[in-house]
Order: sequence, then C-alpha cells, then structure tokens
Amino acid sequence: VGENYTATAGKSVLLSGVESLKMTVEELAISAKKKLTLKVGETTLVMDADRHAIEAPETITAHADARNDLNAAKSGQNDRTGG
Repeated sequence: VGENYTATAGKSVLLSGVESLKMTVEELAISAKKKLTLKVGETTLVMDADRHAIEAPETITAHADARNDLNAAKSGQNDRTGG
C-alpha cells in the first residue's frame, strides 16, 4: 500500500500474515470500547474496564525498568521549606 489504507467493517476485521506482520510507525493508537485481547502463543493479555489480566499455561515473569532523575542538588519529600 503506497499511501493510506483504511478498512471498516460492521462486525470484525482480521489482519494477519502467514509468517509475520510488521508495522513501523511514529505513533500507534489502539482503541477498544469494551475489551482488548493480545495473544502470543498460549499467553493472552486481556484488558477491559474492570481488569488487566495475563493468562499463561506456565510461570509469568514481569520486569520493569525506569530512570528517576530528580535534576536537583538537594531535594526533599514532605519538606515545607521547598528543598
């Protein structure tokens, strides 16, 4: 597809690749009114208004990594003097 591609369906749309499907974009937004389900192999991630659940046949491992740069020579928490 050279430019824009739009698909609209009254019930559902399936986008698949036999071996792989790749997308490269500046920004990707996926919106669901009721529920979003992502499945890789036998592991499923389900998000809806009431829950975010990961369902897997074996152990689930979660890893989080982040930086917390305060950019301050002196900082304080709950300090009324501001520093």
